[in-house]
Amino acid sequence: MYSVVIVDDVKGIVEGLKALFKREFPFCSVVGCAFDGTEGYETCMEIIPDIVITDIRMLQCDGLEMIDRLLAEGCTSKFIILSGYSEFEYAKKGIQLGVKFYINKPVEEEELHHCISSVIEEIESERTRQLEMDGYKIRIKNNIKNLKEFIIRDILDTGNENTREFKGLLESIDFPFHADHYTCVLLEAEGEALDKEEYEILQGTLQDTFSKYGDIYTFRYTTAHVGMLAAARGNNVVSSSFNELITSARNKAANQLKRILTIGVGRTFQCWEEISESFQSANQSLNYKWIKGTGRLIDFSDIESQPVDDTVIDEQDMKNLEEYIQNAEREACNHLINHIFEKIYRCRVSRSKIQLQCFNLVLLGIRSVSYNRFQHSEWIRAEIVPLEGVSSFHTMEELKTWVKTSLHKVNDLHSASMVSQERDVIFEIKKYVADNYHQNISLADLSARFYLNPHYLSQLFHEKTGQTYLNYLMRIRVNHAKELLDQTDMKIYEICEAVGYIDTTYFSRLFEKFVGCKPSAFRKKRRDSSTS
Repeated sequence: MYSVVIVDDVKGIVEGLKALFKREFPFCSVVGCAFDGTEGYETCMEIIPDIVITDIRMLQCDGLEMIDRLLAEGCTSKFIILSGYSEFEYAKKGIQLGVKFYINKPVEEEELHHCISSVIEEIESERTRQLEMDGYKIRIKNNIKNLKEFIIRDILDTGNENTREFKGLLESIDFPFHADHYTCVLLEAEGEALDKEEYEILQGTLQDTFSKYGDIYTFRYTTAHVGMLAAARGNNVVSSSFNELITSARNKAANQLKRILTIGVGRTFQCWEEISESFQSANQSLNYKWIKGTGRLIDFSDIESQPVDDTVIDEQDMKNLEEYIQNAEREACNHLINHIFEKIYRCRVSRSKIQLQCFNLVLLGIRSVSYNRFQHSEWIRAEIVPLEGVSSFHTMEELKTWVKTSLHKVNDLHSASMVSQERDVIFEIKKYVADNYHQNISLADLSARFYLNPHYLSQLFHEKTGQTYLNYLMRIRVNHAKELLDQTDMKIYEICEAVGYIDTTYFSRLFEKFVGCKPSAFRKKRRDSSTS
């Protein structure tokens, strides 16, 4: 059973969601409700639910402020944000807080089903990971040599949330809890993955170079990455600086392997509880190679101290870009993006700032599209809101390509919307549903296929047909089920699956709602009437 807390300042929405959960999600239990962010914070801190569904804008304390406060307190709940078109700006802060799950208002059952399934899948994945870590404790006594590397890797990669459990694991490998300080490093080999022999050469070079430094733990992070945790002991620290030692080790290994090795050095901490944060900062440093270049040592302290120039994209650039987008001047738009990136190359701008400014460029393009034309924007929720393009690039050129491609798609929304207005899209949707009713066709799926915003499609479908899409789909499926009951000897569960349902109980209840009797009674009635 998964516990759920609902936070919304509209009582009707709260009650509606409670009823929906009770009817459709027997594996979830609504254990608390709140009507503003302050009350929601107190409720969540008391209950610590698995899932929190919250509106964005509320009196006293909005949903994002509540999430920020809960995360600061170490709350591990999964957050689902209820958002609408007008709240897209607010959603950006949700992205920065790490929120992954959004539901458009008004809430559609199919979309809620999909979102809850995704959240539960992530929860189960984390629980499975925790069970695996518990299993380490049992196996560690028998296989400590092989497990030491895995333990260090997983603790550094997982984070600081389970300090008590991690300490037990670290104690089992005699970890030095009272070292002078701790520093993590992540090395990346360009080209093909490191084979076993290459990994052992790199591992041995690191161990030899830091032999007088203290306790050294090396591990394979990915096929092309090797991590290292160095725990310095006061009297054992050699005169050479840490960066000189790691550079020396890198040069030796690179000569032996004939490979380009790039190093990310994390922050140094005096407390062992911060080793994961040191590793995360080493990872961030290595990611900065897209500006610094490969084959270098990149220290997090250098990145952290860099001044950020917030004026790389000035007001005139934004005005020009908006004009080019509105006039569909693709070449002029490309030229301006090239000009902006030339300025970024010349300035010392952090990666996160560049990500945000590039996101704002794309958001400017989205704002330039009228609301009616904006209805084709399922692509925005799928590709822009998760920031996949912004966060996954490896070079500045890739980022520039993403910005250009995104703005080109914004221009395409104009022509795509006009095409949709020239055809009877609801007729096409009804035909598609009639041909594919047995498949899992959600409103979101139809929105993506026909280039329409889910909320807009929901309203348009109701306006054109007089019923909701979900009700229409259920009616189609029930009608086909009636035909199969009347014309075939298929079993009830087979008919249930044939018309697109998995749960026979739910199918029978739905059938009775539309027909007035259960499937078995309907079949008996029809066959009795045909024989009389």
